[in-house]
Amino acid sequence: MRALALTLVTISAALALAVHAAHAGDSREVREVHVYRMRAPQAPQAPQAPPLVRVPQQAIDSYAPEAPDSPASPPEYWEIVFPAGPRQFDSRTDTTLQVQRGTVLALSNLAGDISVVGWKKNAVRIRAQHMKRDRIVVQVQRGVVAIDATNRAGLPPIVDYDLAVPEWMALRLSSLESDIRVRNMQAPVQAECMRGDIHVSDSHGPLQLSSIEGEVAVEDARDVQATSINNLVQLARIVGQIEVESVNGDIEMRQVTSPRVLASSMSGSVMFSGVFAPRGHYRLSSHTGNLSVGVPVGAGVDVTVASFNGAFQSSLPLQVGRQRKGRRFNFTLGTGGSTLELESFQGLIQLMPPSALPPADPPKAPDAPSPPDRPEKQKAKDKEDK
Repeated sequence: MRALALTLVTISAALALAVHAAHAGDSREVREVHVYRMRAPQAPQAPQAPPLVRVPQQAIDSYAPEAPDSPASPPEYWEIVFPAGPRQFDSRTDTTLQVQRGTVLALSNLAGDISVVGWKKNAVRIRAQHMKRDRIVVQVQRGVVAIDATNRAGLPPIVDYDLAVPEWMALRLSSLESDIRVRNMQAPVQAECMRGDIHVSDSHGPLQLSSIEGEVAVEDARDVQATSINNLVQLARIVGQIEVESVNGDIEMRQVTSPRVLASSMSGSVMFSGVFAPRGHYRLSSHTGNLSVGVPVGAGVDVTVASFNGAFQSSLPLQVGRQRKGRRFNFTLGTGGSTLELESFQGLIQLMPPSALPPADPPKAPDAPSPPDRPEKQKAKDKEDK
């Protein structure tokens, strides 16, 4: 403070002398006043703002803010891009290539059906129906046969595939708007689609199947993982472990022989009938849907039932204590041994003989893929079509 006061006094004196000289008629010019001593300490300077950058007007005019994420397209969008109904093709591809054991097949299809059947030959036969502007691309590298399609005009290709592959060949199938059908395979199968049904039969390798809008149906197979977000999952005559999930669809499992079953649906119903293996574990759950279980005569099962706002019914002879809302209770059928967990937040839980379960709705019956070795009449017909 003292230094600041002295500085102010010095400045005031200098100004006074200048004014006095002006009034006295002094011809000397007072140009500037310098103060060199007793300066007050300066406060720290604020950080300087970054220099301004001149942006061309053209860049300003062409600037468009990034649009927010658009909501999911309605179902009609897919119908506009890929018209429903029978597809009309004007070109065919038919080629065969030899493969070594252990090779994997990977097929990606934007739209159009996929049919795959296993045969005894160490060869892959590719038959495809498409438009002339579409080109089927097959690449073989690092033990993978990759099949895809391109379009000369840059449009989405639509192709129907009919493949015959070795039974031992693992499959990786993916599509956006396709029905996928697989039969007679001994190797692992992975299949996923956005809006289409998946149907697998007579396959004895592990299955991983997923559809968002379509049904998933599996018959006479082993070790199944299946998911459908908004549609039905149907399993029949499955051996091995089962894991099934759905959000808005029902789950049906019939004639199952499995030591481990996990099935859950958010708003759909879950149905199970099959053999309860000794020390097997079975867990069925649904938030708002019903659970129906067909229990064979003489089965030994330790049952746990949990329901908050639902109900429990059984047509089997058993003794259950008083049921209280929001509680869990246990009981044993036969001598026990298997574990059955049933949980529904507000659905009906039922136990009954398998014969009392409602009959299964037959799955959609798509046209079976043509057999690899066709009779002479069919071959002649194909030549006429060409």
